[in-house]
Amino acid sequence: MAKLDKVVLFLVISFMTVCCGDSQNRIIIGGREYFIQADLYDRSGAASYCQSQGAQLIVFETEKEQLDITSYLYTFDYPYMRTYWTDGIRSQINLNMFIWETSGVEIEQVLWAPKEPSESLDNCCAYFLPQDVKLVTGADFFTHSVICEKY
Repeated sequence: MAKLDKVVLFLVISFMTVCCGDSQNRIIIGGREYFIQADLYDRSGAASYCQSQGAQLIVFETEKEQLDITSYLYTFDYPYMRTYWTDGIRSQINLNMFIWETSGVEIEQVLWAPKEPSESLDNCCAYFLPQDVKLVTGADFFTHSVICEKY
């Protein structure tokens, strides 16, 4: 392969990476940067993915933020019917409470689906159901897609 052909090939691959690769899952909503990954991870893998992006699993601070993310997923036909990991976990201090792992702040009831959070101790983590615009609980070994949030 001629040197010029190699340079052109390199430029094409570089353009595809910048234009069409990882940048497609980076969005800004309400002044915050999010990374959406459709691949499925267990909770540990999801947290590692977010850390590799310089971010953390999403923390919904308000119901509006849930609606904004849901609107984005629906409008841009992202895997809307998927489920997404969040930073929510069952508190080890009070097993009847779920908190945002990074801050220790209790998750507000308005963010949960009806009959959630579950009292079952098997359900240790919170994930997001965009079709319901609410959080639900599940085990950490289940697999879900990922929404990371950069601070």
